[in-house]
Amino acid sequence: MEDFKTKLNEIFTVLIKVFATFGGIMLVFFMFKDTPKQSDDIRQYNKTKDSLEGIIQKYKEDYKLLEKRANHLDSIIKVKANNVKIVKERFYIYRDREIKNPTEATRYIQKFIQE
Repeated sequence: MEDFKTKLNEIFTVLIKVFATFGGIMLVFFMFKDTPKQSDDIRQYNKTKDSLEGIIQKYKEDYKLLEKRANHLDSIIKVKANNVKIVKERFYIYRDREIKNPTEATRYIQKFIQE
């Protein structure tokens, strides 16, 4: 009976060594098998990242340009609004008296422009 137990232990140790060796070989195989695919994935990821960074940079530059234009137009609007207020305050049709003929209107406008 002891002879049977020792043979059984030897068989188990051999089987464990075989499975361990096979597992190690499979581990190494799968480590190197996925490496080319992973490098391709990383390469594709880097290409995508670079193209997206380029697009983002383009949109940032476009945004800066549009912001500059908007600020310029806002300043023009502010100046024009002030001009409208000035004209509205100073160019009052009945300020002194009612204008009855074109020559009076012409004189009034010339006087307004000189002021």
